[in-house]
Amino acid sequence: MKNHLKRAGLALSFAFAVFAMTGGRVSAEPNGPRQVMDEFHDVLLGAMRDPTLGYSGRYARLTAAVDRTFHLPVMAQVSAGGFWRDAPQIQRQALIAAFTNYGVSLMARNFSGDGIKRFDTVAERPGPQNTTLVDARLVRKSGSDIDITYVLKPHAGSWQVVDVVLDRGISELALRQSEFSHGLANGGLPALATTLNGKAEEFAQASNIVEIK
Repeated sequence: MKNHLKRAGLALSFAFAVFAMTGGRVSAEPNGPRQVMDEFHDVLLGAMRDPTLGYSGRYARLTAAVDRTFHLPVMAQVSAGGFWRDAPQIQRQALIAAFTNYGVSLMARNFSGDGIKRFDTVAERPGPQNTTLVDARLVRKSGSDIDITYVLKPHAGSWQVVDVVLDRGISELALRQSEFSHGLANGGLPALATTLNGKAEEFAQASNIVEIK
């Protein structure tokens, strides 16, 4: 169960988440799906391996990269399910902000130290409904690697991630819908936003930052 939760945490980190070695890249079209993920992984690894940053420094460095790489409004909307439709715009914006805060916080907490060796981009392939799939592998020093598939769609002249699948399993957004359903049923978008911001604050205050081993 502990290992399952850690992998789920890694998934959401990406869902909010290549070669680390510059000589290992395969050429890709400018701003294409593969290039978008290469650039994001570079930022993620750089933040993770900089011992001067600490949690708050990693959070600050990752925020812009997450916003650029992930289509957060769409991901928040899908996670909220049917509760999104009837919510006023101010509640939607608050949930997007909380969703972003939680995702970046989880990433800043989980990605620290030197437990990751690299990200390998394996393939780029067509996906359903005008999406492109980028298959990658998170290579860890422990030898317990994780296969990742990013689902990207074109948006505002670039490509952005709208979902993440781990180990060729179920959509992480589908899991988030299930996870968030209780809070949404008992308070709608405001309740979920409060919960996500509360969890992000817990990560920021925690003294025992979790490192990937």
